[in-house]
Amino acid sequence: MENGQEQTLRGHKGAVNSVSFSPDGRMIVTGSRDRTIKIWSLDGKVPKTLKGHTDEVSSVSFSSDGKPIVSASFDKTVRLWDINGEEIKPFLAGHNAQVNQVVFSPDGSTIASASFDKTAKLWAYNRQKFLRFAGHKIEGQDNNLWGIAFSPDGQTIATASQDRTVELWSRNGQGLTTLKGHTDTVTSVRFSPDGKMIATSSKDDTVMLWRRDGVRQKILDKYKRSDDNAVDSLSFSPNSEFIATADWTGIVKIWNLDGTEFNTFRAHNDRIYDVNFSPNGQIVATASRDKTIKLWSINGQLFKTLEGHSDQVFNASFSSDGNTIITSSRDNAIKLWNLDGQNIKTIDVSSVYPGQVYSARFSPSGKLIVAATRDGRITIWDLEGDLLKILDTHTDIVDDVGFSPDGQSIASASRDDTAIIWNLDFKQLEQSKALWKLDLDKVTKDSCKWAGDYLKHNITISCLATAIKRDNEALRDQNLYSL
Repeated sequence: MENGQEQTLRGHKGAVNSVSFSPDGRMIVTGSRDRTIKIWSLDGKVPKTLKGHTDEVSSVSFSSDGKPIVSASFDKTVRLWDINGEEIKPFLAGHNAQVNQVVFSPDGSTIASASFDKTAKLWAYNRQKFLRFAGHKIEGQDNNLWGIAFSPDGQTIATASQDRTVELWSRNGQGLTTLKGHTDTVTSVRFSPDGKMIATSSKDDTVMLWRRDGVRQKILDKYKRSDDNAVDSLSFSPNSEFIATADWTGIVKIWNLDGTEFNTFRAHNDRIYDVNFSPNGQIVATASRDKTIKLWSINGQLFKTLEGHSDQVFNASFSSDGNTIITSSRDNAIKLWNLDGQNIKTIDVSSVYPGQVYSARFSPSGKLIVAATRDGRITIWDLEGDLLKILDTHTDIVDDVGFSPDGQSIASASRDDTAIIWNLDFKQLEQSKALWKLDLDKVTKDSCKWAGDYLKHNITISCLATAIKRDNEALRDQNLYSL
């Protein structure tokens, strides 16, 4: 365009709320009341229209390198997009009211957002990477994934599928071998703590033991075969000497590795969804459709019944020190319990988004919780119940999720036929208390301009955070999101 020449860009179906140039000046991004974002060339052409927000788009901005674009909306979210118009998930959900402005810091490492919820938030951005596995491809079979597990050394991942098989993968996503033998959906898969064996459970009412090379060693099939029964869950004891299995009728069996039964007892009068040994091998926890969790000795002696969920309980597992139990339920809650059966913390997931919690587990450090929901989202929480991160790449129910043994990755298995390995900065998440939340009562409507001016003038975040720390309640929020 020449000096003084006017160019009008037309294409939005509603008022244009925000406009921003790319760093090289060759592109323009606009956000509109019509809920869309458009990327324009200087000649007025619209190479891309970005859709995803569910309310009007209030603010858009390029990063310093011109590659990601950030947008804010009255739908209370901040979203990231690549230059080709693809959304970089997960979106950032932490504000409780419309988000008015959003900008990148000059170095592109941080996003600042300002909202009518009287807060400004800083979000760390480090281009999170994840690896998607989609290898269950048996013709004529459904390929929904029901279970996933890391090997003790963290180098092998096993996925259990509705296609009746288990796939073994390397950490970089290379297929290693397929375990074939079950005649119905494989509901669970676990590695022995010594890493030598793999155990699988199935709707065919059997449990199978395998070597790492895929050779089947044993079939544990003393369950009564019935259309109304299936083995839903299994767990190795920490010393790899026993396997605990649980079925739909409420029966728990403890097996020796040679396939003989060590003990059988009725744990519940309804379906058992999950069974797990404590780290010391002395306690077995069961989670049931009857809304309770029970703690047992391997001899079948009942220690405690944990009551507090208002709907069926999908999982129960221990912290690495064995002192805390985490449970998840259809009632949209995650609960933490001590060994005396006291509910020491309840995280109401519905306060953030609706969704039955299918799985919840501690990180190896015990400082983080990962949870999976019916709507396909994976969430990460701290022990205080503050939401740290949402991962929403899956498009269907996530049945199983857990941390790698080294705590550096999360693995998830979904009914969208995929498993995903997420590589995140968990150290940063564990230290998320350092992120500030600013009360903007005194700043009010000037907050949006303040956030934009601050980053444009290249004031460092550390200096700003130091100044804000002097204000009241400046460090209360713990909403660090790292993409």
